[in-house]
Amino acid sequence: MGYDKEFYRLALAEKDRMRKAAQRKAEGNRQAAYQKLPRLDQIDRLLAEKGARLALSALGGGDLDGLREECRRLGAEKEQLLFSIGLSERAFQPAYACADCEDTGRRGNGLCACVHRLAKKLAYERLSSSLPLEESRFDNFSLDFYPDEGQPSPRKRMAGILEFCRQYAGSFDPRAESLLFFGNTGLGKTHLSLAIAGTALDKGFGVVYGSCQDLLGAVERERFGRAEGRALENALSCDLLLLDDLGTEFSTPFNLSVINNLINTRLLERRPTIISTNLSGGELEERYTPRVASRIIGNYARKEFLGPDVRQQKRMRQMQRRRERNG
Repeated sequence: MGYDKEFYRLALAEKDRMRKAAQRKAEGNRQAAYQKLPRLDQIDRLLAEKGARLALSALGGGDLDGLREECRRLGAEKEQLLFSIGLSERAFQPAYACADCEDTGRRGNGLCACVHRLAKKLAYERLSSSLPLEESRFDNFSLDFYPDEGQPSPRKRMAGILEFCRQYAGSFDPRAESLLFFGNTGLGKTHLSLAIAGTALDKGFGVVYGSCQDLLGAVERERFGRAEGRALENALSCDLLLLDDLGTEFSTPFNLSVINNLINTRLLERRPTIISTNLSGGELEERYTPRVASRIIGNYARKEFLGPDVRQQKRMRQMQRRRERNG
């Protein structure tokens, strides 16, 4: 699918704005040069006139050599005039950001590569504006917060999950398997989900992220006419859906129906979803019915996160550092 159609629409609109801005700047340069040297305006008019006559003469057998010589002489005079004010003919040509499509956004029968790059940038900015993508990378996921004692060792378990997520992100494609991250709060489920999302975005895939409560709230507002948007369509059709904090949303028939639709549709269409939840398998079954829980447990690769609350440990360390700074 690539990015949401909205991002392509925005990208094409931005390319149109860029194209018009480049044309306005070129024309502004031309008019400024005409004001400094009115002779340039005269030369351009003469060149346009003689160019038209040259085209007609080529069809009717007129004096081509004479016209070409006049055009050459006028062109040389124009070049000298432009040189005298530190310009060249290029100043009157639009400086398009993309030479391949001249900022039309189109190349051949499809979209130019610059549109895909711009759609990616817009998608990343949209996701980054509300999510700490830069803070949630694989290289800043610290295993130091997980103890190495116990069976199984939380640190060894989380080291394995970290490596799995790196490989999953590195080879991600829109037919990748779905993942279920479960375990107590504050263990890094959202961090690793976003690290995968950032890598997928860098590869040019369309990603939709939302906490269950926020996503379902948006779908409900759109369904009942209180807001406009395509939250459900985007969640169903994106290359990767991150459904965070499953189980924290209000338990209503509408929400259950939407969750069931998301899970079933994306499984049938083989679109990957990453669900993070604090619920166990039994709690999933109790909250979402055995059928929904069975689809998740039976079709998602399950990764259980172990250890003490990392967020709480980070807060405690920050408080300790503040106390030490304050003496």
